[in-house]
Amino acid sequence: MVLAPNYQNHPTTNTTPLSSPLIFGSSFTVEQSDQNRDLVNPEIYPHLYGDKLFAPLKCIERCVIVNIKDIDTPKVGTVDVNQAWSKDGNPKYAEIKTSIENFGFRLVHPPIALFRNKSGALVKINGRSRNEILTEWEYSNRICDIYEGDWENYNQSQIEDAISKFGQSSNLQGYDPHGTTSAEDLVQNCLHAIEKGWIHKDNNGVPLETGENSVTSRLDDICGDYKLTAKPKELLVARIVAQTDEVLTGKRFWPSVAHVERFIVSGQGGMNFINIKPQYDFVSKKCTSRGIMYVVFETSEVRRSLPTATALAASNPDSDVRVILYKQYIKAYDAPTNFMDTLSSVKNYWDSQLSKYSTVHFNGAKLRKGNCYIYGAVPSLRSLHNLNYLIFLQSDDEWKQK
Repeated sequence: MVLAPNYQNHPTTNTTPLSSPLIFGSSFTVEQSDQNRDLVNPEIYPHLYGDKLFAPLKCIERCVIVNIKDIDTPKVGTVDVNQAWSKDGNPKYAEIKTSIENFGFRLVHPPIALFRNKSGALVKINGRSRNEILTEWEYSNRICDIYEGDWENYNQSQIEDAISKFGQSSNLQGYDPHGTTSAEDLVQNCLHAIEKGWIHKDNNGVPLETGENSVTSRLDDICGDYKLTAKPKELLVARIVAQTDEVLTGKRFWPSVAHVERFIVSGQGGMNFINIKPQYDFVSKKCTSRGIMYVVFETSEVRRSLPTATALAASNPDSDVRVILYKQYIKAYDAPTNFMDTLSSVKNYWDSQLSKYSTVHFNGAKLRKGNCYIYGAVPSLRSLHNLNYLIFLQSDDEWKQK
C-alpha cells in the first residue's frame, strides 16, 4: 500500500483517544494506526515527511500496521543502519519506558520508522526504544512509518549515509517520546562516517573539517534547525579529526583533566609526576622535605588557574604547587603559532597579575620564587614536539622539551 499524499491534519474530538494503554501480549489495531495517522500532522515534521527529509530517503507509507515477525535485524552486507546511540542504548530509555507504562503508547507522535531495502526486508531506523518496550510487553505488531531509498537518483552508499544521519537527526527535532542525541553520539556518528567514506579526506588522508562532505557539513545535516553554536561545533570538529588518526593528523586531543593526569604519570620518557607528601621531623614537627602537588588546567581557564592554584598553595605551605597546562584541541588554522601563543598568553597573564599584587602589597619589591608556579604543558602538535613527552617552562620563559 502506497500512502496517498494527503498531509492535511485531521481535527480531533474529545472522543478521539490520544494514547493506547499497554496490555501484555496485545497488539495494535488498524483503527489505532488510522488514529495515529490522523493525529500526526506531517507539516510539523518536515525532517520526517517533507522537504527537510534527507534526499536519498522517501516516506512511502505512514502509520501502518507491521507484524513484528516482518521486521528484520540487519545482516552483514545489507544496508548499514548505524545506531543512533554511542554507548549502551538510549540514555533516556528508563524515562521513556516509565512514561509509556504510566500514560500509554501515545498516538499523537510519529511512529517507529522502518526502512525497506531492495530485497523487501524491513529494518528499524528510528524508534528503537519504543520497539524494545513493546517487545517486553510482547506486542505482536507495531505502528510504523515505512521509508525506501531513492534508488533511481542515489547509490547504496548515499542511502546508507542518509539512514545513518536519520536516527540522530530525528532525536534532535523535538517530539516525544525520544532520546537526546549527545555530543558523544555525534562524535561516533562522524567517526563511523569517516570510516565509510561519507566524510571525505584530503590528499594526506586527514578528514575534511569544512566544506562539502566534511565533518562540519555532517554535523549541520544531523542537527538541522537545532544548529550547534560556534564554540561547541569547533570543539566537536577538532575532536573528531584528532580522534580519527593521531599519526595522520599530527594533533592530539585532550578530552579532560583526567586524561592529562594519566599522561603525566604514564612513565613515558621517564614521566612519573605524582604528588609527594611533605615529610616532618617526628619531634620538632618541622618540615624536613617539601612535598610536590601537581594541578592541571585547560588553557582557557587562565583566569581561574591563578587564584585556584594560589589557594591550594596557601593551604599547603610545605608543598610546591606545580601547574600543568593543556590545550584541549588545536584549531585548524595556523596551528603551531596558535598552540605556542596560547601557552605564552597564560604565562603572561600570571606575570601580569603577580606584578600587580607585588606593586600593591609589597611596595614594588621583587617577589622571591614562591611555592606555586607554572611548571609545564602537555604536547598537542607533533610538528612542534614529541607527543610522548612533557614540555617544560624554562627559566628564560621559553617552552622546551628536555
